Amino acid sequence: MVGNRAYSIRDWSLGGISFETAPDASLTVGDKIQVVLKFRFLYDTITIQLPAQIVRTARRGIAAKFIPLPSVARRQFDRVLDSLHTERFLESQAA
Repeated sequence: MVGNRAYSIRDWSLGGISFETAPDASLTVGDKIQVVLKFRFLYDTITIQLPAQIVRTARRGIAAKFIPLPSVARRQFDRVLDSLHTERFLESQAA
């Protein structure tokens, strides 16, 4: 979520995010935004809210860097990564 709109994520890392937008998106390089990321897992949903700044825009996509990455957000990202690894491990054992 950026503002009140939900976007599809193309890519994310601890440094920032890339997401799809409509061709008429009104975001420009330098804009500061509030990003809310929701990661849904089998038994948990992790929500991370943090500020970001637009660093690149294209016709159907935007890239933003997190400014700065608060320690609380870092711990939440660690939980996301742990949950991803756990789910992938469990899937590999079920095959």
